[in-house]
Amino acid sequence: MVYFNFLACVMAPLLIMTFLYITIFWSLQKRLKDSCPQVKQSLLRER
Repeated sequence: MVYFNFLACVMAPLLIMTFLYITIFWSLQKRLKDSCPQVKQSLLRER
């Protein structure tokens, strides 16, 4: 019962939230690359 509570109430929302944040980050990064050439140059310099 303790394992179920931990997995259902802690791990499942944590994994869902992490997935959503990663998806949002990738989409924002792609939009910035497409819209601003200056941002694209600075992102290339960081790597």
